[in-house]
Amino acid sequence: MELTEAQTRKIVRTINIAANASWEGDVSGLAFALLRYTGLDIDNGYLITSENRFKEESRKKGDILVEILISRQKVLIIECKYDTSHPTRDKQQLKGYMQEGFPNGILMYPRKSTFYSLNLEQDDAEVLEGNTYNNVTDYEEIMNGMFNMRVRELEEGN
Repeated sequence: MELTEAQTRKIVRTINIAANASWEGDVSGLAFALLRYTGLDIDNGYLITSENRFKEESRKKGDILVEILISRQKVLIIECKYDTSHPTRDKQQLKGYMQEGFPNGILMYPRKSTFYSLNLEQDDAEVLEGNTYNNVTDYEEIMNGMFNMRVRELEEGN
C-alpha cells in the first residue's frame, strides 16, 4: 500500500506526537490514523469503537476495537499504553481481550508496536506473539500488517 506525500507527512507527524506521548490518548491517536490509512475504516465496512466493554457485567474495556460493520465479526483489538513499565501485565491484558474472539491484536506503545494472533478455529489455541516494530522507523511495516488484517470477502457490499 502506498501513501501520498501529504498522507505520509500527516502520519509521520502523528507518529512523532505518539513517540513523545504524555498520555494514552496520543498513542490512541496514532492507532486511529493507522486504521484510517490502512482501510480499516467505515468506508470499507468496519466499525471502530473505543473503551468498549466486552460483556455488560465486565469491567474489561479494550482501547480500540475493529469489527465488520454488518456482521459485527471481530477483526482486531488494539491496546494502547503510554507507560512501558509493565510489559508483562500489558501483554496479559491484551491476550485476555483477544480471548473474547479477536483473531488479531496489537499492543501499541509510544515508540513500538507488537502484533499478536489467535487462531479462533482451535478450541485450545493460545495467543501468539508476532513481530515487534519501531513505530518511528517501521511504520510502513506496521501499516502493511494492519492492511493484511482486512477481511476482503466481508467488505463486499458494505
